[in-house]
Amino acid sequence: MASFSWYWQAGWARYRGRHLADSVLADIYRRWPQSLRQPIADLGLISVDLETTGLDPAVDQIISIGWVGLDHRRIYLESARELWLKISGSVGQSARFHQITDRHLAEAISLQEALEQLLGAAVGRIWLFHHAGLDQAFLDRACQRFYGSPLRVPFIDTLALERQRHGHGPRPALRLHQCRQRYGLPEYRGHQASIDALATAELWLAWRCRQARALTLADCLI
Repeated sequence: MASFSWYWQAGWARYRGRHLADSVLADIYRRWPQSLRQPIADLGLISVDLETTGLDPAVDQIISIGWVGLDHRRIYLESARELWLKISGSVGQSARFHQITDRHLAEAISLQEALEQLLGAAVGRIWLFHHAGLDQAFLDRACQRFYGSPLRVPFIDTLALERQRHGHGPRPALRLHQCRQRYGLPEYRGHQASIDALATAELWLAWRCRQARALTLADCLI
């Protein structure tokens, strides 16, 4: 699935890692995988999910970030985190989806502090999302704001993997809970960042178990 453009970005990221000021984002770039041919079984992953006030990173804000670490056969529940973030204004109607209210955010932490914690947990790991484009766009914007560089990392998208698995046939339902149903995974309450990160990690492991061969990083990236 990986393209030449991704490999070009990998070289660019290593360059940025050398020239960024000393920061946790620079550490992310310095620990970039050296080859697309690395077996995925040799790499650690971090499953990440965001809850936001809307779908436009130019105007909407991140409300919570959840993540959990995993490898090719195990999810490390002790690594799971969920952080609530201070925002400007009110959560508004988005509370209907994620159930986080203004009251919940009264003692939340800043976006910069949350981003530092997330990036610190992700150093040396491959990022895993379900519907990666949206979350990555918000993280790109946050990293640009605080570090002067977007977040250009290799990532795996379970939604894209499921779409590819079904080839050119009828398009399958691709929401997280719908993908999980096809693997017989239990139903969780959605729109809680840490739970959705765990649900994505479980979906990834279930997808991997159905692969008939050993996979490299190139086989899994979008």
